[in-house]
Amino acid sequence: TTFSPYAAFYAYIGYTLPNTPYVYQQQPIRPGGQPVTVTLVNDSVGVGQLTTTALTGDTVTVVIPVGQSTSPTTVAQGGVAYSPDNPGITTISASTSPAFDQLFYYNRQITVTAPTITAPAYTLGAGLQLNGNGYGDLGATSHGGVDVVIASADPTIALVAPDQNTVGGEALTVTVPDGQRYFYYNLQALEGVADTGVAQVQLTFTAPGFTSGSQTLTVRRPAFDLYPIPANLTTFSPDAAFYAYIGYTLPTTPYVYEQQPIRAGGDPVTVTVANGTLAVGDLVTSGGIADTVTVVIPAGRSNSPPTVAEGGVAFRPVVAGTTTISGSIPSFDELTYQNRTITVSAPAITLYESTVGSGLQKQVYGYLNAANHGGVTVAIQSSAPDVAVLALDDVTPGGASLELSVPDGQQYFYYFVQGVEGQTGTVSTTASATGFTNGTAPLNIVQPAVGIYGLPANMQAGADSVAFYAQIGIPDASNQYLSEAQEIRAGSAALTVSLASSDASVGQLVTSVQSGGNVSVQIPTGAFRSPLTVATGGAALKPLAAGTTVVTSAIDGFITTLLYGRRSVTVTP
Repeated sequence: TTFSPYAAFYAYIGYTLPNTPYVYQQQPIRPGGQPVTVTLVNDSVGVGQLTTTALTGDTVTVVIPVGQSTSPTTVAQGGVAYSPDNPGITTISASTSPAFDQLFYYNRQITVTAPTITAPAYTLGAGLQLNGNGYGDLGATSHGGVDVVIASADPTIALVAPDQNTVGGEALTVTVPDGQRYFYYNLQALEGVADTGVAQVQLTFTAPGFTSGSQTLTVRRPAFDLYPIPANLTTFSPDAAFYAYIGYTLPTTPYVYEQQPIRAGGDPVTVTVANGTLAVGDLVTSGGIADTVTVVIPAGRSNSPPTVAEGGVAFRPVVAGTTTISGSIPSFDELTYQNRTITVSAPAITLYESTVGSGLQKQVYGYLNAANHGGVTVAIQSSAPDVAVLALDDVTPGGASLELSVPDGQQYFYYFVQGVEGQTGTVSTTASATGFTNGTAPLNIVQPAVGIYGLPANMQAGADSVAFYAQIGIPDASNQYLSEAQEIRAGSAALTVSLASSDASVGQLVTSVQSGGNVSVQIPTGAFRSPLTVATGGAALKPLAAGTTVVTSAIDGFITTLLYGRRSVTVTP
């Protein structure tokens, strides 16, 4: 090529045979003989030159010394080389003194070519520029350093610039140092040139010693999309920031095919963003909250700021529902390949089914299915306050409804349910709070039950009295025992438990004020059992004589459980 290094060659001598077109055997000049001078001629003057240590030209000589069979093999040793200059074809001929037969077995013709400058074909959106510099390829490195001129055939369509920060012009000269083959530049499409269709412009690349290259730049109408808009949020999700990004698309491509920045020297682009369903949420910018806002894509950038703090936009969910986010930029096509629809859901409040006895109470809890609620007030309602009421604690008589505060970061809340005396049935409790979906759960009010606990099955006559207690709550499904102990609800009176021994001669009941076959004890309000000792108001059984007695517990309106409400005691001698 025009940039290939010198190509050294040499003449060699020997003899040939009648039917052999080459030197059959290479042989040196004999001792005492004369050196052989070889005259070399380049027949195409402009294509290249012959070079020796003595001169560079179209005709040169080299010498084959006595005792040698070749001329020197390098220019430094006294030989010859061919230096290519320009594209073309030349033939090297030779003659010797004294005269030798010249053979042409080896090539004598040299074709010199110039490397071609190449570059990729690029596409731009109107008003945009390459996202990172473009490049070209000289196809050779040993060029000594060259200036490449890149020119736009129509500067009303596209400009050439050295980088992304410089306003382009009709042509650009790029200096490529020796040893490098690639060169870099930027392309900038002017605004509006593709409003009515695709525009194209020819780019040419020229440099001394190279075959010029050309490439077509295509300019398309710019396009934009919005990203990343979440598909699902809750009413307590944080603001979801998103941005507009720009570039160009292809006829069969529903998305921005390549993101590209606004060209250097271009104007910033204003993006109008709208929220389709006003009540579901708001658009937030540093300027405030609205349903339609604007953000700006600065020159040299390919997207609007990604955060509100930097000048961008975010969606703030407010209530459950669905909304669609849209955008517009004058002279840009809007693409909707990325998600635009946001479904905002309200996290639920979870309540749990519970059972409480008439006249009794128990603590229950609910659950908020979100913790980052900012602190909320939960309102809980009983559907039938004549059957069941609600209270904040165990010392407050319940009412039809209550309100309690749940601090931000907490999800559980606690309250008391109370069954109204003499009432049974299933009522519904409903919990509500701003930003949450209501929670409901059944509350079952059942007839309460009583049982005896702490009384041994066997005693010895004459032994000390054994204290026991009556306990209240709700019975199991077959009324055999208490499935759960529950206390007398706040605001209700203490309960009197009647205790009876079927054979007082075998076992006598004892309290601090009574003794015999029948006694009574009380369960105070807020308690679920009678006192544990006689001294504190409880009861005991005194074993008197051998035999069996059955101790029974009873409270008006209560079920006496079958296993624990009646306890058989055997007294041995």
